[in-house]
Amino acid sequence: MKKIVVFLLAFLFLCAPAIQAKNESRNQETYENLELFSNVLTLLQQHYVDKIDTHKVIIGAINGMLLSLDPHSSYMDPEDFKELQEETQGSFSGIGIEITIRDGVLSVVSPIEDTPAYRAGLQAGDRII
Repeated sequence: MKKIVVFLLAFLFLCAPAIQAKNESRNQETYENLELFSNVLTLLQQHYVDKIDTHKVIIGAINGMLLSLDPHSSYMDPEDFKELQEETQGSFSGIGIEITIRDGVLSVVSPIEDTPAYRAGLQAGDRII
């Protein structure tokens, strides 16, 4: 038993630098990508034909980043998030669906189980016209 513990400790001790190097490599890649973003933003600020709203451009970049992951993720500024929390506290009413606007059309993200929408057979992707 003592040999196993010694072996495991030695193994962890030897693997720690490799794990740390991998994390440092990932961090380095993140910093390089952030530097690229910063450089592009600086070029836009200096050379774009019109004055840009930097905050608006950054929010657009954040939304683009999230959209590249999946169509359901989005950024909410703190004010909108607080408003959403206030609106959704307590009880819910309605037919029981999560919705989004997709291609300009109100669409079902998902029905909520044990609600009228779920029992009626609404499915993700259904369009509400």
